[in-house]
Amino acid sequence: MDISEDTERWLRTAGYQYYCFISYPKIHGDIGKFAWRVKDAIQKQLAATVHNPQVFLDNTDIPHGTDWERMVSRSLCGSVVMVALCLSAYYRSAHRWCGLEWAAMEKLGSKRLTGHTLRPIVPIMLRAERPVPDAVLRTQYVEMTAASLTWEKYCATLEFKKSIRQIVDYIGDVAEAIAINRVAAENCPDFLVSGESAFADWRPLRQEFPLHVRQ
Repeated sequence: MDISEDTERWLRTAGYQYYCFISYPKIHGDIGKFAWRVKDAIQKQLAATVHNPQVFLDNTDIPHGTDWERMVSRSLCGSVVMVALCLSAYYRSAHRWCGLEWAAMEKLGSKRLTGHTLRPIVPIMLRAERPVPDAVLRTQYVEMTAASLTWEKYCATLEFKKSIRQIVDYIGDVAEAIAINRVAAENCPDFLVSGESAFADWRPLRQEFPLHVRQ
């Protein structure tokens, strides 16, 4: 869904700084570069209807000397949607911040999307792995399993561009739902990502594919 001008104006005045927050595990340089390509592609597609749309990515949008945890927390609070680059490392304790970001965005979404069936997180499945935590299974995902084979080259494919369009359409759906509910991004300067990871109790057990039935 395209974002209307009325919704764009309301989101801006209601404290939403970013249309999307990208969450990913810092496991190697290729996934960091891919995250940047996802950010850039989402911004370009959003720009078709939104003036100067912003997408948050921590390796490009945090100035040196900034309190990293506070900046990430504030930016997550001020985002309409979170896109999570998911593969096994994302759910593991070595990357606890991924689970904290997921849990925090779910909590924010539970208030902002009351009365809607939408969720505030879009998982991008980078590998066809199993098992997958229940928190992820409950969320409709976008499949980009070929990405982890070629990374940046994959970003030139039609499949990548179609998947980004699917994500951008979903961001529009969530943005319009939040605007209908009139739930502002309140107290974001004081918001802190903390507590328990969404995957704290997850233990890898055998699980059959597909991940879940698409609706």
